[in-house]
Formats: sequence, structure tokens, C-alpha cells
Amino acid sequence: MKVKDAITWVAVAVSIAMPFTVINMVEAYLENGSALTRASLIEVDMVRLSQLSGDVRSLPAPDGSLLLTRHGLSSSEALQQRIKLAQTTFAQTRADVENTARRVWRNTAIGFFCVAISSWLAVTLAIVLPRKRADGSAAAA
Repeated sequence: MKVKDAITWVAVAVSIAMPFTVINMVEAYLENGSALTRASLIEVDMVRLSQLSGDVRSLPAPDGSLLLTRHGLSSSEALQQRIKLAQTTFAQTRADVENTARRVWRNTAIGFFCVAISSWLAVTLAIVLPRKRADGSAAAA
């Protein structure tokens, strides 16, 4: 197989792979955005629950119970369980954010690498390995 044929086949393979790299990049960006949004919402919920816990502690017992009831909680123990659950969920979501961020970087690097390779292959095929003319001489660029 000639070098030009090999480079042509590599160019075709990279051209076929390009749409898939773009799809993977977009998917990674969407997943990362979704994970960041979830983390933000859970963080807001944790802050709200922590503020509620502080309010309940600062109020007399009957008023604290009334405040908990307004928020759909039966006792301060139920509030503490909700806070722990929110903290656990936030930790898991933070791990998801880190994983999706790594995936974004990896897929972006792969996408840019494919663009660089396809550009290099196009230049190589057009300039370095030009077609021969009918008279047998190479076409000048």
C-alpha cells in the first residue's frame, strides 16, 4: 500500500469519527451542566435546612415545633435526618460533577485532537502528496 493511500484511509477514518467526537463532547457538556445544576439545588436545600435548624434552636419549644410543622417535619430529629440526607446527596452529586468535568476535558481534548489530525491530513494530501498531472509531473501548489 502506498503512503498516499494509507494517509487517505486515515483521513477518511478521522472524518467518519469527527461527528461522534462532537456528539460525545455535547453530551459531556450537557451532563456536566445537569450535574452542576443538581449540586446547586441540593446546596440551596442544605442551606435552607441548616437555617431552619438554627431557627428551631433559637425559638422556644412550642414555636419551634410549629415552625417544623409548617415545613412538613414532625420533629428536630426528622430535620437532622433531612440535613444528613441532603449532605450525603450533595457529596454524591459533587463526585458526579467531578467525573463529568473530567469527561468534558477528555472529550474536548479528543475532539480538538481529531480536528488537528484532520487538518494535518488535509494539508498533507493537498500539498505534500499532490496528484500527478497527465504529463507525469507533480502539480505545484
